Amino acid sequence: MKIPILNLGEFSRLEQFIKVRQEYKELCCATDNKLEESLDLIQATLGYMQKIASWDEIEEAFEKHNKKLESRGWETEGYIEIQCHWR
Repeated sequence: MKIPILNLGEFSRLEQFIKVRQEYKELCCATDNKLEESLDLIQATLGYMQKIASWDEIEEAFEKHNKKLESRGWETEGYIEIQCHWR
């Protein structure tokens, strides 16, 4: 499985945030295409993260997020690995 890192150079942070909200609304209203809409939301969210932080900051945020989940007692069933090639 791969998800592309899109070139969002022309979009502002606000425009990308609005895109995240739009994709969230589409997922909430989806009936037959929930998987596709979920992926659209993930794509838009990754794009927003790309707009507001460096890849190193994103990696650090993932580490903090994982530690938070562990501290709350969540057990993992596996991982999806994200490798960035746009550094």
